[in-house]
Amino acid sequence: MAAIPHINDLYKKHKEAGLVVIGQNLGEDAATVSKFVKGMAGKMTYNVAVDDKTDGGWMGKHWLTAAGQSGIPCAFVVSKKGKIAYIGHPMSMKESLLESLLAEPSTKAESGPQAPAPNAAPSATAIELATRAQTEISAGKLDAAEATIAQLHESLSANFGYIGGLLELDLLLAKKQNDDALELSKLLCEDYAKNPTVLVAISGHL
Repeated sequence: MAAIPHINDLYKKHKEAGLVVIGQNLGEDAATVSKFVKGMAGKMTYNVAVDDKTDGGWMGKHWLTAAGQSGIPCAFVVSKKGKIAYIGHPMSMKESLLESLLAEPSTKAESGPQAPAPNAAPSATAIELATRAQTEISAGKLDAAEATIAQLHESLSANFGYIGGLLELDLLLAKKQNDDALELSKLLCEDYAKNPTVLVAISGHL
């Protein structure tokens, strides 16, 4: 709760310079969130988003968990270039960091695989295959996992290709093929250089 007025003050102070703040709720429905925001009586003037109702939530899984964070509040500061500049408690973030990022020139988005829209999701088949592959890796059934991952790649759209890549990374690490895992991680970083969510997930696998 103490972080909310602090974030709101930063938003009001720097919004004219281009600061965008989105408060991401996790685990509660829209009605509960709306009631809470109204109860703040103007002390929470930035936008607040509600996560979807999948297990763990899309934002919860692809941002908080992928970044190795387990507690809230947790702030993600993304620069104009789409790079994550800070992850951590908002009260620990230096205002000078925001000021330096806001002073950077704007850049047009470059081509390459991008993070899927928050309301996008892999197909049901892809989710089932990814879950099966992860279970097989955990159980030490590595040959079966390799076959499942091959099927998974065929069912994934371009935006979600990294899911298969991360599972391949898990498989190589399970096989103790560390050099191959390192090479794959480099390739994934190159392919998804403009996708901070994937980059954080890759770092969490190594």
